[in-house]
Amino acid sequence: MAAEVTMPKMGYDMEEGTILQWLKAEGDAVERGDILGEIETGKVNIEIEAFDAGVLRKILVAEGETVPVGTAIALIGSAEEDIDLAAYAGGSAASAASENGAAVDQATPTATEPAPDATAQAADAAPAAEADGHANGADGERLRASPLARRIAGEHGVVLTAVHGSGPHGRIVRDDVLAVVEAGSAAPATSAAAAAAQPVVASAPIAVAATDERETLSGMRRTIARRLTESWSQAPHIFLTMPVEMDAALALRKQINAALEEAGDAKVSVNDLIVKACGRALAAHPLVNVSWDDGARVRRGRVNVGVAVALDDGLITITVPDADTRAISDIGAEIRDKATRARDGKLTPADFDTPSTFTVSNLGMYGIEEFTAIINPPEACILAVGGAKAEAVVRDGEIVIRSVMRLTLSADHRVVDGASAAEFLVTLRTLLEQPLAMLV
Repeated sequence: MAAEVTMPKMGYDMEEGTILQWLKAEGDAVERGDILGEIETGKVNIEIEAFDAGVLRKILVAEGETVPVGTAIALIGSAEEDIDLAAYAGGSAASAASENGAAVDQATPTATEPAPDATAQAADAAPAAEADGHANGADGERLRASPLARRIAGEHGVVLTAVHGSGPHGRIVRDDVLAVVEAGSAAPATSAAAAAAQPVVASAPIAVAATDERETLSGMRRTIARRLTESWSQAPHIFLTMPVEMDAALALRKQINAALEEAGDAKVSVNDLIVKACGRALAAHPLVNVSWDDGARVRRGRVNVGVAVALDDGLITITVPDADTRAISDIGAEIRDKATRARDGKLTPADFDTPSTFTVSNLGMYGIEEFTAIINPPEACILAVGGAKAEAVVRDGEIVIRSVMRLTLSADHRVVDGASAAEFLVTLRTLLEQPLAMLV
């Protein structure tokens, strides 16, 4: 019997996904674990993995189409198997046209998105390709590049066809373009304006375009916009800020990394220490490790700390399960692995099986000293972490210099009281200022 390949559900709030490209064609042999194609989920672009062996008998959803979670998007079966394709008549119109021998040049618009005017569609074809990262290269094949990579390339006069992409399936990402800029090897630009551009440092002012440009948001950006708008409008946020002296934590990190380096293992970051400390503090304050659920407060049974990771054109939260009980080096290894795969588009549905119960958002590496973050629903709290800097503080009547970091907790006041949030921050500060307690 033919096996269905369905649109996976990546997180509790995912309702639909878009087919970006198929890497296998109808009639191709498929082994378990083969990558069939790539989809955009609203959280991140991921590869579709085959869980059955056989032949890709039918592609039911064409590239560019958006379908609900759980929808059959392809069929895998034996070459001789008689498959009742009529049972999948609800699939894409493009697939039906392909079955009748008609060439399909573009995906049929979904029912929720009316077809654009033909003239406007033709006029917008090139910009749309740019926004999706699918413009054509010199050989006629699609040139895959993120919107951010294209913008940086335009600013510095870098010709994308001369850039080697390190992303999934050779997709050009930000770091690929910046590497060319820093090497001073930008190829001549095709336009007079771009030709006049000289490579400059990444922090240089960005030239303003002569005309406004309307950019269609990706599924990820639309999801971010929808969820944060809902969170900000529905959850009454309260904000609590606390300074933390990080000298002892930084000294401990130096000792841990010296031991890890001697053993040939990867080092841990300050953020790894913060995630561990949050795990321990959440275990001590279960009234903060909660979520809102339609008029009820849900006390979460596990302490799963999420970490906000910036992507080329969006943001994703990766999860460190059971952060309260795991070693700091283990936490660091998981964060590095998932963050790298998130940026490369290599996350799998299994990475979203364990939802986070609390999120850490760290902008300290950008020189940000203090900020507030919007709660990541259905969680009730998110911690905004600023950078540590040397400050003068008073100790025993004397002024001394300490490395001070400011932490700001955003809490959903429907389920988290100010006193509970404050007590959590006190414990978190104690753990970071006396970090040996995290190792016990």
